[in-house]
Amino acid sequence: MTISSSITALACLAIACLVACIAGTLAMVHQLKHRFPATWQAEGNPEKWLALNTSPASGHVLGFLDERRYLATSSASFIHFCNALRLAWRVALILFAATIIVGAVWAARAQR
Repeated sequence: MTISSSITALACLAIACLVACIAGTLAMVHQLKHRFPATWQAEGNPEKWLALNTSPASGHVLGFLDERRYLATSSASFIHFCNALRLAWRVALILFAATIIVGAVWAARAQR
């Protein structure tokens, strides 16, 4: 396996992780809205969470996960899902950043 194909594989993995995180976030938002309407209302009925638009009442979905506001639901299964999703987002963002850095270093060395 060449370095070029390794970087391509890393980029594909990073994109797949981001897509999986987005799909998981959509599922989490759907569950929150339908299973926990009180928490959904406490968050200000955020309809534009996935666009990461902030509102004074609640912020965005990544803030909801990062600040662990999902603990207010008191549902063990939902909390476990949100904890896993929170970790997955961190891994995906780190993997995406690493892919960009490795790709840039490789491209700079290829120019020499």
